[in-house]
Amino acid sequence: MDAKSKSSDRLFERFGRSYEGGAVIFDEDDPATEVFMIVDGRVRLVKRVRSVERDMVVLKTGDIFGENALVRDQLHSASAIALGQCRALAFKAEDFETLLVEQPEIALKLIGQLIRRLQAAEERIENMMLRDSQSKIVNTLIHLAQVASPGQTHVFLGVSPIELS
Repeated sequence: MDAKSKSSDRLFERFGRSYEGGAVIFDEDDPATEVFMIVDGRVRLVKRVRSVERDMVVLKTGDIFGENALVRDQLHSASAIALGQCRALAFKAEDFETLLVEQPEIALKLIGQLIRRLQAAEERIENMMLRDSQSKIVNTLIHLAQVASPGQTHVFLGVSPIELS
């Protein structure tokens, strides 16, 4: 076992949690007290809009969520649900802040992820301005193709229906 693997095991022993598929990691409007990093598996972020649940994003291994905990006395803005078996690290805000100081590459990763979420939110707003469903789907597929392979004429999009929605 190499040093990196031992370090990961110790980190999971201290901060790790395992979730079965469909398990609620946290609910929207719960107090945000922990920041999560996915070790393996996927997590769905869901927001209630007029009593209807709407998928916001599907997160994968390495993604960080629950970052509202970094601002004191915040509530979660969405629910987090495990998609299949999932393992994550759950850090109290103070522990995560220490981790950011000790490993600045995690801070850069978090900033990049937040920028991508902001861009995705702007794209969703643009899509909402389109009148019909077909235009929304075409607009989304064009954007996914541009991001996946800029300048290419043929693109394979490995996107599930839930991710497309």
